[in-house]
Amino acid sequence: MPFQWIFGFPRYQPVFVAVILLGNALSFRPLARRVVGPGAAAWGATLLWELAPYTLFELMTGRLTQAFLWFLPPAVLAFLRVGEDRRWRGLRAPILAGLATGMLAWTYWFYGYFLALLLAWLAALALFRGERPRKALIRGYLVAGLACLLVVAPGVWAMAGRQAAGAVPGVAEGGGSWLSWPETLQNNVASTLHGYLLLERHGQPMFGNLAWGGGVLAWLALGRERLRFGGFALIALAFALGPVLPVGEGLPMPHYLFAYHHLPFFDRLWFPYRLVVFAFLAASLGIGTALARLLPRLGGGARRAWLVAALPALVTAAEQHRHLAFPLLHRDFRPPAVMRWVGEVGGGLIELPIGIARVSIAWQAVHHQPTFGGMGENAPIFWPPGFRRRLRNGFIHDLRQLTRDPRTALDYDPADRERLVAEGFRWVVLDRHLVDADLHRWPWYRRASPAERDRAPFAVQDRITRDLGEPVAAEGPLVVWDLVGGAEPPEDLRPTPASLNERTWPTDDMPAYEAHYRELGRLPAAPGRR
Repeated sequence: MPFQWIFGFPRYQPVFVAVILLGNALSFRPLARRVVGPGAAAWGATLLWELAPYTLFELMTGRLTQAFLWFLPPAVLAFLRVGEDRRWRGLRAPILAGLATGMLAWTYWFYGYFLALLLAWLAALALFRGERPRKALIRGYLVAGLACLLVVAPGVWAMAGRQAAGAVPGVAEGGGSWLSWPETLQNNVASTLHGYLLLERHGQPMFGNLAWGGGVLAWLALGRERLRFGGFALIALAFALGPVLPVGEGLPMPHYLFAYHHLPFFDRLWFPYRLVVFAFLAASLGIGTALARLLPRLGGGARRAWLVAALPALVTAAEQHRHLAFPLLHRDFRPPAVMRWVGEVGGGLIELPIGIARVSIAWQAVHHQPTFGGMGENAPIFWPPGFRRRLRNGFIHDLRQLTRDPRTALDYDPADRERLVAEGFRWVVLDRHLVDADLHRWPWYRRASPAERDRAPFAVQDRITRDLGEPVAAEGPLVVWDLVGGAEPPEDLRPTPASLNERTWPTDDMPAYEAHYRELGRLPAAPGRR
């Protein structure tokens, strides 16, 4: 929020992204110095971590929370320091480890959850090796666990209460053996969930490229810490694959299914690929240790050492540039002027089509009015009872069907419309761009001629106009009707024959990286698209 207050919407976002990346690097640097050593190799590892494909992919797709990794490296660093000082000051490292792990969990629950499991691997290895007095290690690990528990306790308490009340959608229903697969959810998450192979096959390449795949091979050949951080990475990857490998009819993963059925809340991890971030942490450190061993052999002075240390980061930047992840792909988020005007007049928005995720949800930060029609509403599993009741409103029902079939007759009870006006809704906003993008999913589209498909957004617009009267504003693909009447928009927003009848938007609506992958053949062609 401070960034939005200072820089405004949407100008704050690139600044915030830059701060996230800078913080990721600064928080990783001390861990790199500890594991890799001082000098160019540690900086090379830091640059590599900064440009990890996972982080850039999450940023590119707008998931800033998953890219906010400030607490991950400090948690690992503090955990490595447990037991170094047996005096009272020895409590600092475990307390910091617990606090950082807890804070990581508050940024994204499963980061903290899974880091705790991975730290158990580091703890078991340290105890087995006897690296420090075992009593000091055990005491420190207990203190770290207690500190973490205190930080996450409010969230755990709230989550447990909600789950006990049956208010958490998507949890496992129980029954069957512990090897039974997850059920397909009422959104885009199948029983295989979204595992790591999905990204390698259809999305942003992760370890399946030269910089990272080759770098890991160099780590195995030349580097250090192969057992400690290699095991760390393998455990992370084993869970990042998900519960079922998409091979043939599906290959179940027993370790994941055991966790899915028996660990609290683990059944709510719908995107296990995100656990690959821990493998990138380990790989960055491991590749750094390979650089530390390689650089002295090359000779040529400090300048050459810094250049060679930066080479893996330069290679991954070039590779990710081919897949639109570097520099970060972005889109124009400037809100249309009509949204600012709607906010000035006031009144809730009914946004059409209903039931499709939309960019306009972000524009609520500009107009500050209630809105109905976007965000997670394309995932029925999240529909609250109030949303379901509103969908049964005759006015909403007919408008929803109209954007799926332009021949729909609007024969609702006028009392249903008045009920919405009484609730505070004033505007019906049709996004003709989304009509084009959504229509291919519905039966009418498959039967319609190319000419009918092309004119579908205008047919929907004309049918609404016959029922609600002339629209009061139009801008780009957006057309606005006033359910109350009396609104006077600025001259440049008044509808004209051109703004109501000419197409100024592309037919499809998909992220640029998705269109890019379809062109490369990495994703199948969208069904029914022209």
